Amino acid sequence: MGLSTPQFWALVHLAEENCSSQGELAARMQVDEGTACRVVRSLTEARWVTAVRDRDDRRRIRLTLAPAGKDLVDRTLPIARGLRSAIESALTPEERAATRAGLLKVLTRLSSLAEERAAPLTASPRAAAARPPSRPRQPSGRRVASPRLHSRGAP
Repeated sequence: MGLSTPQFWALVHLAEENCSSQGELAARMQVDEGTACRVVRSLTEARWVTAVRDRDDRRRIRLTLAPAGKDLVDRTLPIARGLRSAIESALTPEERAATRAGLLKVLTRLSSLAEERAAPLTASPRAAAARPPSRPRQPSGRRVASPRLHSRGAP
């Protein structure tokens, strides 16, 4: 279909979840705003999605499926449902519930760790001692990239 995985799931979420804003889409896909922005930009450039700034809240970007996007969604939804069904059929209802609960717990913990890391530290000696160690620097003085963990919006 010519879609990347994030584009595919963004279209599915827009159709199924009625994600009306870029922020809601980012939250639903479990990605940061920048990633959602890039996915939305690619979908709007392909004319599958329209993105319009909200008149009441200029920070909010309203999303709707364009006519071509609605046609594409008619083909993507059965694939998404088939993928979910194939995954879920391997598990009993109890196993699905336990898996979902475990994954939600992991995502919640990862989210809280990310928030803790992003929270500004105070100037107190205790806060300075609690500050995570800085990343090692390469000889050029550039920071070494650390791996990032985030969900790609899988079901």
